[in-house]
Amino acid sequence: MLPSGANANATGAPQEIPAAVQVQFDAALAAQKAQQWSEAEQQLARLSEKYPQLSGPVLNLALLYAQTQRPQLAEENFKRALQINPNNSVAGDQYGIWLRTQGRFDDAEAMYTQTLTRNPEYAAAHLNLAILYDVYLGKGPQALEHYQRYLELNNDENSPVRGWIAELQRRLPRAG
Repeated sequence: MLPSGANANATGAPQEIPAAVQVQFDAALAAQKAQQWSEAEQQLARLSEKYPQLSGPVLNLALLYAQTQRPQLAEENFKRALQINPNNSVAGDQYGIWLRTQGRFDDAEAMYTQTLTRNPEYAAAHLNLAILYDVYLGKGPQALEHYQRYLELNNDENSPVRGWIAELQRRLPRAG
């Protein structure tokens, strides 16, 4: 399947994805997963040229460039994926993760916030924003809020996030 949000246009309206396109995309993802970088890059580039209205192939090019240590191309393609479809929550979240790995914490925070403004129900962005606040920015109360929202949306009784919340609550000063 194309990533969530990749089968919608810039207005969020669903688009039909031809089965042949999905097959090609799946093949590119398989090559990427197998670290066949050149093959995956060629396939994703072809898809992004042939179907410029789809943000999924462009997002995966960005991820490929990030995986192969080509930061300028990674950033260009993250931005391009979001220009094609500003509502692609996966793209916004993945761009935020990449920005965080680059030490660009303010930019990562802005990207997660932007993603959540467009899709407040996107659990992964809540989790990644919580991690940014907790681990990198020392903003415990904000982290706690987003960890809790993640759990509300994810509803996983065995999530390690429950332990993270308990640990964070022990670290936070008691109010009152």
